[in-house]
Amino acid sequence: LPGGDGVVALNHLVNKAKPDGLTIAVPGRNWFLAKTLGEPGVEFDPKDLTYIGSPGPDSHILWVRSETGITSLEDLKNASHTIVLGGLSPRTETVIVPRIMAEDGFPVRVVPGYEGGGKLLIALDQGEIQGVLFPRGSIEGRRADLIESGTLVPIASLNVHDELPRVSEYLSDENAQIVNNISSLGGRVGLMMVGPPNMPEDRVKALRAAYDAMVNDPEWIEAANAISVPTGAANSGEA
Repeated sequence: LPGGDGVVALNHLVNKAKPDGLTIAVPGRNWFLAKTLGEPGVEFDPKDLTYIGSPGPDSHILWVRSETGITSLEDLKNASHTIVLGGLSPRTETVIVPRIMAEDGFPVRVVPGYEGGGKLLIALDQGEIQGVLFPRGSIEGRRADLIESGTLVPIASLNVHDELPRVSEYLSDENAQIVNNISSLGGRVGLMMVGPPNMPEDRVKALRAAYDAMVNDPEWIEAANAISVPTGAANSGEA
């Protein structure tokens, strides 16, 4: 149920879904900021939802299409033409970070409002946009061919633990601090699974136990590693 980077799905959870444990959502990485930032149409309070777990911290990576000839942040900074990036809602890293980069002189322009990662990847594949700031696992899980074929080139990361250079290293001190704060918030939480408010305690306990078992299962870990989903540092629902 795409839309609003998770807001549509979460409005459904609180307004229509029965709290019986049979309806759950994986709404994205930044939806919990929507109410705090005063976004219109938000009908849920993050404090009311039921948290089941997340695979653990992950990082957004800056990808560009290979046909741009850009292979590094230095290339991007010195590009002679504007590079158009696609983004989700205005509250997400996919939009905020490119806008900050533009403030610091990068020739980038971001087009927000894509309804979910699937539509972003279609736009990338068709050349409608030339790049995106997106977790590796979110691409490999849907369109690994874009990476394997060399259509997309990773040039930077928001996370200090990634082997790529950090975007913040190429920004002014103030903007670097903002980007680091943004990436540590969403990145630390990761891709959460949540349920409706007021679920019975026994159902919550069962779902959390199942989730914890899943993320520690060797077969799941092998499959997750194959598409760059974080493993080994899962966040529990209680946490």
